[in-house]
Amino acid sequence: MKHFFGFKAVLISSTVVIFLLALAITSYISIYQLEEVVKADVIQKISNSASYETESIENYVIKNSQPIADLAELYSKYGYNDRHEKHVEFAAMTGGLSKVTLGFIDGRSYSSKPSNESFPGGIGRIEKYDPRTRPWFQYGLTQSQLAMSDVFFTK
Repeated sequence: MKHFFGFKAVLISSTVVIFLLALAITSYISIYQLEEVVKADVIQKISNSASYETESIENYVIKNSQPIADLAELYSKYGYNDRHEKHVEFAAMTGGLSKVTLGFIDGRSYSSKPSNESFPGGIGRIEKYDPRTRPWFQYGLTQSQLAMSDVFFTK
């Protein structure tokens, strides 16, 4: 019987097969380890980014709520009874806020941004804007200190 492959051919073939098998196993292990390292790195970067963004949002909220807390303190201290539209305008301007709206339990409202329709001269027209129907007002009634309501959208 004649052999198709000689000793050298079998030896070379076996060596190539073993080499390819070792290469495949090494590649698989390398890919698995690389995947684990990349996952850990991505998770760490996402965590760092989330922490940074959380801190940034927290600082923004604290900075922008301070003028409101200060205004509430002044109302409590001095018992303001008039010129509410000027008080909210001043709070918005000095606090760098785009708008401050103040609502009372009797339905009166005042805005730091006058509008001809709802807030002429910064004083709210109750038939156009009743703060008592707003979620932020309802939430505020349940709080005894400065609190942050859910996000809401306006025109």
